[in-house]
Amino acid sequence: MTDLSVILPVYNGESFIEENIVSLSGYLKRNSLLYEIIVVDDGSTDNTADIITKQKSAKIHPVILPKNHGKGFAVKFGMSVACGRCRMFMDADLPFDLEVIIYSAGIILNRKFHVVVGDRSLKESIYHSKLGFVRKLASLCFLFFTRTIVTGGVFDTQCGFKAFRSDIATELFPLLSCSGFEFDVELFYIALKYNMEIKNVPVRLQDINKSSVKPFINGISMMINILSLRRNWLNGEYDSSNLHDICEINYWE
Repeated sequence: MTDLSVILPVYNGESFIEENIVSLSGYLKRNSLLYEIIVVDDGSTDNTADIITKQKSAKIHPVILPKNHGKGFAVKFGMSVACGRCRMFMDADLPFDLEVIIYSAGIILNRKFHVVVGDRSLKESIYHSKLGFVRKLASLCFLFFTRTIVTGGVFDTQCGFKAFRSDIATELFPLLSCSGFEFDVELFYIALKYNMEIKNVPVRLQDINKSSVKPFINGISMMINILSLRRNWLNGEYDSSNLHDICEINYWE
């Protein structure tokens, strides 16, 4: 089995995707893990699909979706075809220092954590100080909202880097109903409900690229969808006997 699967969801990324695939592949080759890179084109209207198709190899697997569904859908699809013992996704513009990849894979593969997440609020992280005012304000507002409503002040839900143990990924991603950027919050909601072992790691922002997120317009829509998570849980939409068995703690037996 492959050690590591890296899923890159991309939409209209013709200006950077080829260079970033080469950069990521070169970085992974310098390490000892067996890897695959799954690049999911989410219905791009530029030349992204043609570019990533030309990058196809034994290690690089392009997936072309016929229309745009949203980042959550693209990541979910990528996870469905991944085969690594550790499966992670990150933004295709590779905004963070790549060292987080191997470090997080080690936490999954060696220490057996269920989930590893980038956390931009950790003191070792370098992130908000490099953002413009609007993106920084929107990011902090949404972070406050999700920590208040969903995660109890513990996690940075929207960091574009997350890694999962294969058994967790196999059971978790099919449960997701959110296709947009709010899918990260849904991931956390389900993970916390099943008491998964989650490890936060710092991230260091390397490049600031134009985001496809419209901070306040998308933010309002995301917040509305997030408010439905509790209803989904109560209606049994996140029920999984396999996840229950994986995460169950019976220390009193």
